[in-house]
Amino acid sequence: MKTEYSLLDSMPLGAFVVSRDMTVHYWNPCMEDWTGIKSAAIVGTVLAESFPVFLEKRYEARLQSVFGQGTPVLLTYRLHGNLFANRDPSCMERVYHTTVTRLAGDDPCALFTLEDRTEVSSRIMEARQELDRRIETEKLLRAALEEKEFLFKEIHHRVKNNLNSIISLIHLQMDTSADAPTQAHLGDLEARIQSFSLLHETLYRKNVFDTIDIAEYLGIVAEQLLESASVSGVDCRIDLKPVVMPVKKALYLGLALVELLTNAMKYGKATDGSTRIDIDLVPAETGTWVLSVRDYGCGIPATAAAGGNDSLGLKLVRMMADELSGSVEFRKPAGGGSRIDFSFNTGNVRT
Repeated sequence: MKTEYSLLDSMPLGAFVVSRDMTVHYWNPCMEDWTGIKSAAIVGTVLAESFPVFLEKRYEARLQSVFGQGTPVLLTYRLHGNLFANRDPSCMERVYHTTVTRLAGDDPCALFTLEDRTEVSSRIMEARQELDRRIETEKLLRAALEEKEFLFKEIHHRVKNNLNSIISLIHLQMDTSADAPTQAHLGDLEARIQSFSLLHETLYRKNVFDTIDIAEYLGIVAEQLLESASVSGVDCRIDLKPVVMPVKKALYLGLALVELLTNAMKYGKATDGSTRIDIDLVPAETGTWVLSVRDYGCGIPATAAAGGNDSLGLKLVRMMADELSGSVEFRKPAGGGSRIDFSFNTGNVRT
């Protein structure tokens, strides 16, 4: 019998052969090393004497089906554990994948082959542990992100409400004052604060926190200012190219547009009483954009265009341009009226 299975001696697999009555007929060197049982001690004995687990009915039925039908049986470590543990406690526990195959012959035998998958199993376990850690980390990050989003939305919501409360106070003050210049100044202040409120409302509605589509925001600011202005018959054309910018820069642009549009409505009335205004936002050189506000009326005073005796509004526009590393240019188009080009540096943005 030893000569018949001698080819299995050199295989890097554990291998042994049993007959139908589960008597061991062959036990290769790998099995000796892996179990601590020598071939001479186990050959000729019933397998269950050394490994009582095979007395269980489920193994008896499955192994007998190998002899009867010849269909191989797989005994995986995950389902069956270590069926062939080493009796030497100093040895590291190994993970074996066991296959039982029928050997043809007058007296059929079953060949057990054991593949050592300790390293593979260890790597799979490490991969699972790493996956579990990543899943847990992802859950924590997702929870933290949801909390951050909630807090940001709550901040924008509260800031918007507080600004609206200030606007309401300004309205009350305007109602109690009969002085036209005072009401005009309060109206300008309301428009500036309104631009703040609209920014936070847009951020809250869009669920964004650090960047915003400046075209959408400026469009809302312009429409809101036109609706709230007391000037009638204003025909405003708005053409704003989309560009995503940091929120801080958007706030500066919103303030600048409020001042430029207010001036256009103030000085842009034509001789026929109508007021026509063009608002454009277009890219210029790399990283630079231009916000233009043009009217078709008498235009702003020449002293303001020259930089002298600036009103508070124009001083604010120049301050906003400085904050955005830009400039303000006053032009006299051929078709009449005036145009103010507010150029600014967008920095790192997406178009």
